[in-house]
Amino acid sequence: MGRGVDREGESVKGDEGGGGGGGRKRASGGGGDRVRSGFIGVSLNGNRWSARISVAGKKTSLGGYDTEKEAALAYDRASRQQFGEKARCNVSKEGGREGGRDV
Repeated sequence: MGRGVDREGESVKGDEGGGGGGGRKRASGGGGDRVRSGFIGVSLNGNRWSARISVAGKKTSLGGYDTEKEAALAYDRASRQQFGEKARCNVSKEGGREGGRDV
């Protein structure tokens, strides 16, 4: 798959399958030691997973989480709250796969 743009306006590489950290890469800018996950709006910051969403150009932190999945679900809740049916989420309401990767 090609490159897309996530809600934060950053270019992201499409999910290419596989597991074990596939799709993770260093986030650019801002300094720090952040690694993006295969999930939309999720990155590894030190030893915690953080979730962020951007609405109308304003980035909002959704907090730090122990697992990548918890951070992805936090992003999904915020995305559905902000964008309703047009939300771009990691997991569909039915619990399957929508964007990002399987949870």
